[in-house]
Amino acid sequence: MEGHRQGRGHVGGEPHDAGGARAENRGQHRRRDGDRRHGADRRGRDGRALAPARPTRDRRGRPRLRRLRRPIHVDRRGRRALGLRDRALDRARAQPLDLGAGAHRIEPDRQGGRDHRECHAPARPSPDGRRLESGGAGVKAAVTGADGLLGKDLVPALRENGDGVLALARRPPDVVRIEEVRESLGRFRPDWVFHLAAFTRVDECESNQRLAHEVNGKGAGNVAEVAADLGAAVVMMSTDYVFDGRSREPYREDDPPAPRSVYGRSKLEGEIQVREANPRHLIVRTSWLYGLHGRCFPEVILRRARSGQPLRVVDDQRGAPTWTRDLARALLRLVASGAVGTFHCTARGECTWHEFAAHIVRRAGLRVQVEAIDSASFGAPAPRPAYSVLSNERFERVTGTRMPAWKPSADEYLDRALTERQAS
Repeated sequence: MEGHRQGRGHVGGEPHDAGGARAENRGQHRRRDGDRRHGADRRGRDGRALAPARPTRDRRGRPRLRRLRRPIHVDRRGRRALGLRDRALDRARAQPLDLGAGAHRIEPDRQGGRDHRECHAPARPSPDGRRLESGGAGVKAAVTGADGLLGKDLVPALRENGDGVLALARRPPDVVRIEEVRESLGRFRPDWVFHLAAFTRVDECESNQRLAHEVNGKGAGNVAEVAADLGAAVVMMSTDYVFDGRSREPYREDDPPAPRSVYGRSKLEGEIQVREANPRHLIVRTSWLYGLHGRCFPEVILRRARSGQPLRVVDDQRGAPTWTRDLARALLRLVASGAVGTFHCTARGECTWHEFAAHIVRRAGLRVQVEAIDSASFGAPAPRPAYSVLSNERFERVTGTRMPAWKPSADEYLDRALTERQAS
């Protein structure tokens, strides 16, 4: 288009003649376009060399999607709308953030009322030295698996901080079919893709190995690849099941994975494919999730305890029960930090499933005995890690915050769950 506009203007300071001059100029444009396609040096009007043209096809020979320049969004008062990183940082600086008893607090900024849109905190380096460009006006986030336990807490959190959210819930794409993923994300053109969709029924994965690897492995790779084609970063949720559970101290991100179940192997395959497909990635491993918007361990324990059913809970598996609300907030902090790579993010502290169940029953004021059993008595098809505690040290170093302890978060969750039940 630049060449055609030049052809309709002036060449060498003189207007075009009719006929031959225009034909000669068109030939020059055709040669220039051919040179550009074949990688020849491009030059501007003043003869200076221009940067090489961006290839129109990717390394697999497919057409490369061109990222359109988005307009700067302005609110009704004429102020520039803040992006995901801007809002997350402003919110953290503007008021203390209560993370629960014993948790680290983000204190208000005391910079004399400076405009934080112009004065951001110094960027923290990521563990591997690379960084993501996050935030800015017009930030868009797409969420796969938005109707899941974590998605129902993450989507509202994103809408509070971002300029637009595409929640892929009602008509989610089949992540195994890359064209469906490309069609769903291509129309929205997000800056961030949070990939939460997964085949998470651990025992069913044992009898559906192919489906587990297609959804959790290939599907994650497809989402990451499409995000890369769109110029977007990807956040993939992973699991403690990538480890064998034989450790006696919290697992770190660089500990060698050794999954024992089909579910764990399929999620590890997804991690590998995401790393290969998109250099702008965050892989976040977590464990023992529960939340207000779906079936989870506390909800099952409360229902059975109220009905008078006997409670028999395994006491030889240790982990960190993590509220999805806390995890959603942590993901926003991680994105705002600009980090890239693999992170662990769970509640602080640890307990067994039996200890967690007993705490739930006591907090609810129910007088039900909770019997402790071992995993062999439970008879699950898929092996569970005996030790699922993950170290949050890297997350804390990068974000400057700490995750809440599991007990205060569980108490707040139970208080809200019981209040909502009484109101209904």
